[in-house]
Amino acid sequence: MGSARAARWLDGLGWVLLALAGARFAVVVAGQLAWPLDLEFETLQLRTVRVIESGRNPYGAETYADLPFVFSVYTPLYHLLVAALPEVAGRPFLVGRLVALGAMLLVAGSLFLVDGRRTRPGLAAFACGWLLLLWPVAGHSAYMRQEPLGLLASSAAVLLLARGGTRAAAGAAVCSLLALGFKQSCLAPLLAGLLYLSLARRLAELRVFLAVLAGLGGAAALVATWVWGRGFWFCTTAGTVDAWSGAQLAHAWAEMARQPAFVALLAAAVLVAALAARRGAAALRDSPYPAFALVSLLLLLASVGKAGSHILYFFDLILALPMWLVFELGRASPLPRPAALAGLLVLALAVHDVATTGRRRNILAWPDPVTEPGLEYAEHARAGLAERGLEHPLVLNLGPLRAVGSITDDFCVNDALLYDRLFRTGRLSPEPLLAAVRRRAFDLVLIASKQPVPPPAGADDPMSRVVAAVDEEYRLIGSDLVLQYFVRGP
Repeated sequence: MGSARAARWLDGLGWVLLALAGARFAVVVAGQLAWPLDLEFETLQLRTVRVIESGRNPYGAETYADLPFVFSVYTPLYHLLVAALPEVAGRPFLVGRLVALGAMLLVAGSLFLVDGRRTRPGLAAFACGWLLLLWPVAGHSAYMRQEPLGLLASSAAVLLLARGGTRAAAGAAVCSLLALGFKQSCLAPLLAGLLYLSLARRLAELRVFLAVLAGLGGAAALVATWVWGRGFWFCTTAGTVDAWSGAQLAHAWAEMARQPAFVALLAAAVLVAALAARRGAAALRDSPYPAFALVSLLLLLASVGKAGSHILYFFDLILALPMWLVFELGRASPLPRPAALAGLLVLALAVHDVATTGRRRNILAWPDPVTEPGLEYAEHARAGLAERGLEHPLVLNLGPLRAVGSITDDFCVNDALLYDRLFRTGRLSPEPLLAAVRRRAFDLVLIASKQPVPPPAGADDPMSRVVAAVDEEYRLIGSDLVLQYFVRGP
């Protein structure tokens, strides 16, 4: 197979892959947009949006250390945007999902801009389809989450760096700061920009990049401190720092390795690296994509091992690698013959993955009403509360966030697991919460069914003390497979 024929084969396979992955993506997204309840961990975002809509400071001690006990762990741009948009009645997650979905579609489309006018459309289509195929993107695009917005700002920053020039460098710095504004861990474009401009010795662009970062970033930091106070820095740092675990790191990579298309992407990265190595150090100076891939990998290794990490942490890496692939293979002359065969392999993996999605990843399946509360569970629980005159109670959440959010629209303690870690590590005192329980401030307390009430003898951790106080001041009125329901005693 000649190189020209290999190129045509790869381009053709690219459009087939994009059509196949796009069709699966559309099916998944349609189901997610139709689902009225929390898909997985959207309630955490919704609680911050609700705080903003109420006029409260989402990062104030009066918010996170006392009633309503809402701890906002992320930087605010996404939540401010969603709060400013009109909400669809009865569908509190829909607008946030649509915003995230729109951002992810633009991210996928950015692969067609990697090399400007020289970008090969067929190759970009192949990379775009590959991106849409991967689990973090396929299953988490129409989610009320800020990661797609951060990823969009990151891709824009890298594309501007690749374009070159001082204006583009200034724009890349702005986009890098926007990425941080959507999520504070979106450091990859900023660090990649510094690395690339330094290695390429593009000193004028580097000076502009640094000046905008320092000037605009410093101004943004001052505004954040003025508007939200020191609590902004506490919430966006203390709430996200957790112990690093090698076992958690291995688990995250093992989870991703269950998808053959991801393994194939890593193998393709080795091919890309081999092609780039022919040019030596020049490859690091030709474009920002190798720097973006390297920085994304290092940040992933440093972060995915912490408690509470998720496959969403792979977002930067699974964007950086296709961008690099499009750039390197688009300029390869002649195109390596194995590239077409590799494309055929990825297409075969795509067919296999789409055919087995429902069984292997559950991203096409509705939640199980027993383990993952669904509509029937939520409607039954809400009706039971209404019968007892608890249509709009002040609720304390000590149970599974997703379940509690499905049966009540407003509650205190937005994430019991997060507060448990904050209490255990001494970053936050449990005393205000204990005091609120003891003065019977809540109409209803929800505790996980698996949680013993009262706690086992000798349990003296902060959350056990809270549960013990609930046992003393409240009485159990019912339970189901997910939650126990307590009202004021006796």
